[in-house]
Amino acid sequence: MELVFYYRLGTKSKRALVRQKKSWGNLYAYSPRGDLLQRLSKELNMPIPEVAAQLHRERNEILRSGVIP
Repeated sequence: MELVFYYRLGTKSKRALVRQKKSWGNLYAYSPRGDLLQRLSKELNMPIPEVAAQLHRERNEILRSGVIP
């Protein structure tokens, strides 16, 4: 799978995308920020729900492979 959005993210967004646990070992539920969704939607002319779905697919691919690009 090609990572379309990962390379367009800033440092904090990349860290949030690959984060798996919060402090005290609680699981981290990723939800992209609204301004990030709007920016990517405008850059790539895609609807916001499709952008959010693609970010989740890329996150799953990164976590499944275990290799952070």
